[in-house]
Order: sequence, then structure tokens, then C-alpha cells
Amino acid sequence: MSSLVDTKPLAALWSRARRLASQWTRSALKGIHEATAFVADQTPAHPVLGDVARDVTYKRVFFTSISALQGIPVWNRQRTLSQERAVEISQHLKQRPRLPGVITLFEKVSSKGVPELGVVDGQHRLAAVQLLVRQGAWDAHNANIAVDLFRVGDDNDIADLFSDINRAEPVLLVDLPESGADDTTKEKLNRAIEQIRAKFPTMFRPSQQCRPPHLNVDVLRDEIWQSDLLDKVPVDNLSQYLLDANHAMHERTDAQWRKALSGKSRAFKKALTKARDNACYLALDKSWLNPT
Repeated sequence: MSSLVDTKPLAALWSRARRLASQWTRSALKGIHEATAFVADQTPAHPVLGDVARDVTYKRVFFTSISALQGIPVWNRQRTLSQERAVEISQHLKQRPRLPGVITLFEKVSSKGVPELGVVDGQHRLAAVQLLVRQGAWDAHNANIAVDLFRVGDDNDIADLFSDINRAEPVLLVDLPESGADDTTKEKLNRAIEQIRAKFPTMFRPSQQCRPPHLNVDVLRDEIWQSDLLDKVPVDNLSQYLLDANHAMHERTDAQWRKALSGKSRAFKKALTKARDNACYLALDKSWLNPT
């Protein structure tokens, strides 16, 4: 003869255990949230950036406004600001007003004991937002920009931070903090390239992957730096040298260009037509990088 077991007490016990587990989980999560909020509340507000969203020891995270960031200088060994790139980013932001990624700042205590802030990554996005502010397309006081703030001890720490940030997006050799161009050479190199860009504005593109006959400021700077051109042409004479080299190519005959472009793709030969239309040939034949 079979006997039936009354399972109601077991079901009630199981139901109670689930309720207790659920209550414990909610309580634990609430405790974690309150503890995290307590830590954030105990971190004093930054005099420039405002309230701290998170302090994770090695950096602090903020949500701040473009007006708060406006007076912060860009690190003097950063890449050269490309106005074309800033304009391109601003156009995308105008269509989709959302700023990807974070702006990375450093905070260093000066010899006078005063904290100094600087932008080490994100200068083009900041410049793009500032353009939108001037156009009335971005609220300058809305705290909608994510910022990472790293404490640093000296310029070497800043250089290390810059290198760490750009490991995933390689920095051009000319801009490397340790082995790149020194500040004086870089300034003169930048000035020379800007003079060429001003002469042929329609031939420069913001993308480093642009194709001939188009040029990119950063790629052009890097190619010159990596070649031995500056060993043969003083950097103070660079812009004139480039103009002279360009003029010499402008004077080439069709036969000379066929020889220079021998083995090149049909796209290169089409690019010659565009180069002639704009009288800019520097991207087509780069033999000028190695003068004899």
C-alpha cells in the first residue's frame, strides 16, 4: 500500500528561502550602492570640473561642461590641431549630438604649489564642440562631457600617459614624446606645413588615409621627419623648398610624368589630372623627400 507525502510544508519552506535570498540580494546591492555613493560624496568637488562622479584611486571621473573645459590648455607636446578634422567632427556631432569617448586631462602641481590642468587626449573633439557652441548648436553649460583626470608628478608622467593612451592608436613618430621632433623643430615644421596648406587648402584632407593627390598635415609632417630631408634642407627654409619642388613638378612634360609614374596604378594617373587642376603635386611623386 502506497503512502502520499504532504509536500505543502516543503513548498512553503522553499518559498520562504527564496524570499529571504531575494531580500538579502537587494540588501547587499543597496549596501554596495550606498557605499559607492558615500565614497563619491566624500571626494571633494574639483574647483574647475565640479563634482566627482567616481574616484578610482588612479583617476577621477567627471561629467562637466564645455565652458568649464574652455580655459584648459592642450599639452604642448600634443599633436598639431587640425582645424579640418575639428570641423569634420563638429558636422557629425551636429547630426548626432553625442560625444563618444572621454576627454583625458592631467593634473600636475606646479613649483608654486598650484594645480595645473592640461588636455592630453581629445583636443579635436573639444575644438569641435567649441565650434558648435559658437553656432548655438551646443549648450555650453550642460555637464554632458565625460572627463578622466589623472594625477601626474612631472612631464615624464604626462609623456607616459600620452603613450599609454595611444598604444591602441599609434602615434606618428614625429609626435613621440621621447624620440620625436624637439619642440623647436616641431614648431617650425608645423609652421612650414601650414604655409603649404594655406597655399593649397583644397588639397588637404583631415584623414591620414587620404589618397593622392590629396595631402594630410600629420602624415606630411611625419614623412618629412622620418626622411633625411631636414639634414639637407634647414627647417627654416622648408616651406620655400616644398614650393620650389612643387613648381618643378608643375613644369614637367607628359613624357616626364609617364616616366615618374611608370608602374603606378591607373588611379595615380587620374590623380595627375586633379593635381594639375589644383597645381599641387607633392603627394604624387615624393622624390623631393630625398634630394640629391
